[in-house]
Amino acid sequence: MTPDELTASLRLAKCAETNRLTIAAQRLLANHVLPGVIADYMIEHPAARVVLHSETQENMWELICSGTADMALPSVAAGKGMRSELAGHLELKFMAVAQHPLAARSSIDISELPNYGFVGGLPSRPWKPSGSSGAAS
Repeated sequence: MTPDELTASLRLAKCAETNRLTIAAQRLLANHVLPGVIADYMIEHPAARVVLHSETQENMWELICSGTADMALPSVAAGKGMRSELAGHLELKFMAVAQHPLAARSSIDISELPNYGFVGGLPSRPWKPSGSSGAAS
């Protein structure tokens, strides 16, 4: 998400009057991707206030439905009655100890992953905003 896209979000969320945008994002984005994007935005828009909630998928929906958050950045499409739009891409890698049942496989179908516990981590490459064809911003 670029500073200009955040500006558009401010307008779309009708936050321009208060110059405040509240974002609920999954922890990976909130903790490792968005701080730099928001910092860049704040340099260009020092009067703006951005509140970032690092949340689980379920908590993001609660924040949106309650009106606490103006927008959410989940990994799945919006729930019923909500509008969603692709905002960007992350390339994620599967990593496991050598003894893990999937470790020796050359390919893994994503439908198999819910059968195993998950511990998050950092993206293997920087996040690319949707529509970006060049280097990640």
